[in-house]
Amino acid sequence: MLGKKRLGDMLLEEGLIDEMQLKGALARQKEWGGRLGENLVKLGFVSEIILLKFLGQQLGYPCADLSKFEIKPEIYNLISLHLAQKYKVVPLQVKKAETQSVLFLAMSDPTNLMANDEIRFISGLLVNPVIATASQIENAIEKYYLNDEVQIRPLTEMVPTVKPEEMEIVHEVPLKERMELEKAKASKIQNKEVMALITFLDEKGIIKKDECIKRVMALGKEGD
Repeated sequence: MLGKKRLGDMLLEEGLIDEMQLKGALARQKEWGGRLGENLVKLGFVSEIILLKFLGQQLGYPCADLSKFEIKPEIYNLISLHLAQKYKVVPLQVKKAETQSVLFLAMSDPTNLMANDEIRFISGLLVNPVIATASQIENAIEKYYLNDEVQIRPLTEMVPTVKPEEMEIVHEVPLKERMELEKAKASKIQNKEVMALITFLDEKGIIKKDECIKRVMALGKEGD
């Protein structure tokens, strides 16, 4: 949900899809799973770039064309291949903000709070979401984690009728006001000490790192 309205209803109000298309996408979602936006794209009812711009406008997050980035190993290795595939995310860059560093994270679903929380916990960095298309994120995961010869297709190639200057796609990502809220959340956990213990338990075969993180995060939420 975006705010109090569902994505499908908002797309209807904007005239980007019609009732029949929404019903078709919902039926596909029920059968095959996935998010509504992904199913609308799969059925050809809306293009990825239109959905990208729409989500950016509605949620107030910046958007990015991942083909314009060259991500360094020290950045994408901040999270594992497993987490990148699990949440369909790719780290883009790290910037200093006062005394705290911020990780700009490309996501097709920036409303996924579980992804934000787990990656903030593992990296020890504040997380600032950046919206990217699902297909570009999949390409980026393959390129940076699996095969560096993979090329990420620019958004302009996917939708040749849209001019680059009309896309409102950014490369340099501005810091967001919500960093203060993220900073307050992150301060509840002593990341370095906890992660050192979790890594030790994983290496000793006592408990898998991912499972241990989930349990620690669950305990943190119970104490809120």
